[in-house]
Amino acid sequence: MRAARPTRAEQRAERRGAIIDAAVTIIATEGLPAVTHRAVAREAKVPLAATTYYFSSKDEILREALEALAASEVERLAAIASTIRSVESPDQLAGLVAQALFPDPGEAERRWIAQFEIYLEAARNPALRPAVEHWRSAFVEVAESALRVAGAPDPERRAELAVAGMNGLLIDRIRGIGEDPARTLQQRLRELFTLLVGR
Repeated sequence: MRAARPTRAEQRAERRGAIIDAAVTIIATEGLPAVTHRAVAREAKVPLAATTYYFSSKDEILREALEALAASEVERLAAIASTIRSVESPDQLAGLVAQALFPDPGEAERRWIAQFEIYLEAARNPALRPAVEHWRSAFVEVAESALRVAGAPDPERRAELAVAGMNGLLIDRIRGIGEDPARTLQQRLRELFTLLVGR
């Protein structure tokens, strides 16, 4: 039996989704400045005119792509936070925190740059802030779960400090500030975590 052909509405939804997915890929691998109508059309394998047909502006593409990216990251981080609550050893805990920060070690610095570009863009564009705040809150949840399991006092308040501290260390790493060949980024993060736990 021949499969039913997709309706025009389904075809439009599929093409629109391909454009959003393409923008997410570009943001995650090359950063916000690389998102142009031409680059998105090339990545999505659609005609250039399709990006302006389905989206009124580049800002609309960026907003929906960021919402999609944030949603997938929130889901990933929520799963890690849930797993952290049942860990049985410090090594497991450290591994899960590292997984939250370094989902793809080979692309880590590029991902951090893209993430901080998104944060800066949200500071300029209020429409992007809800998605960014949702994303950041997921990082805070991971930090709070880790601190609670480690027995830190006041894990809710310390989780906010942990995320701020980790972001600062990551920015320093990207800019090459405070480099110490004897201390890797992971070691510096472990030191920060140890101070926050209070042990």
